[in-house]
Amino acid sequence: MPKHFVFIATNTTIPVPKVYDIHWEDGKVVTIVIDYMRGKRLDEAWDTLDSDQKLSIASELHAYINQLRDLKGGHIGAIDRGKAVIRQIASIKGGPFDSEQQFNEFILGDIGKSALDILRHYTKFALMDDHEICL
Repeated sequence: MPKHFVFIATNTTIPVPKVYDIHWEDGKVVTIVIDYMRGKRLDEAWDTLDSDQKLSIASELHAYINQLRDLKGGHIGAIDRGKAVIRQIASIKGGPFDSEQQFNEFILGDIGKSALDILRHYTKFALMDDHEICL
């Protein structure tokens, strides 16, 4: 089972399906084989639910998101200390980073290759380095 699935299953009450196989092509996940989960997909069932059912589901999802937000980390990167993937900048990979300051320096170094000096200068002051690291 992927490490992030194990981590979530171990540290939250979020139901995580068992993963049997992951098929990759050209470095991208194409297929994931997991436990069969009975029932309709939420996007198919949503219009058939009454208001109370929708509220109940929304509340449950809200609780799951809060559990994920409560998971704290000691680094910026993958759970197994793998590289961080920054998709907003053409899927650049780097790290792991032990602090937000290291992460910001990595971003600024990459932006510096293609940005004007003035943009890089002001971006440096816009980036903060005192956020709590969450997973």
